Amino acid sequence: MRDKIPFLVVCEGLSDFEMLRLTMDAAGARLGKEFPLELLQPSQDATTGGPGLGGWSRVRAWCQRYGKKPKPLWSTMLALSEAAGILIHIDADIAEELNDLEQTFHDAGLSRKEYCRKTIAAWLGVEEAEEPTSLCYIVATYCTETWLLALHDPESFPSSSRNYENIQEVIPLLIDLGYALYRDPQTGKQTIDKIASTRDHGARFKREFQKVIERCAEVRRLQSYLQRHCHGN
Repeated sequence: MRDKIPFLVVCEGLSDFEMLRLTMDAAGARLGKEFPLELLQPSQDATTGGPGLGGWSRVRAWCQRYGKKPKPLWSTMLALSEAAGILIHIDADIAEELNDLEQTFHDAGLSRKEYCRKTIAAWLGVEEAEEPTSLCYIVATYCTETWLLALHDPESFPSSSRNYENIQEVIPLLIDLGYALYRDPQTGKQTIDKIASTRDHGARFKREFQKVIERCAEVRRLQSYLQRHCHGN
């Protein structure tokens, strides 16, 4: 059996990649495996050497570029890398902005996550009922920071919902809970520094990962996906 099972990652931003890395490390500790990650999108900027442009539209561009041609390029990429699969992430807070399906989000009668998953499949040219075992669509209801909030018991913060995945005010709540701050130089808005937060709270995240699994359906889904790969390796 393989002790290391690598994956490729396509996600909205570098901070989301760090959140995914922390989650995969925590899952690996429970499953007795290591899940090394290689970031495909955002890609490295050829000029600066840093991460390139991110956001959900760049995830869409990657999927459309490497999707069904008739043979999808992502499958060739997997074979060359010897990775077990590709993790594709977007946050479902952008469901209203998507226009790649016949019906809009409001007309489709689907949950945010269902609609976004169906949209990712359309970007890739994959039949919805045929999500390949080598692909995993990771769709946080509003943001991956929800997984950090799940470390905290609901009595420790005020919220309009006790369902963690339905909480929209995640960032203000984390700020109130003392998470590291970051001011976006473009918008001037204050948010949490997700990279610093994953570093500062990483040990607790791994130690209390069961809470995150229980409180966040998307993390449970990812955990089940990884378990299937462990049994196959």
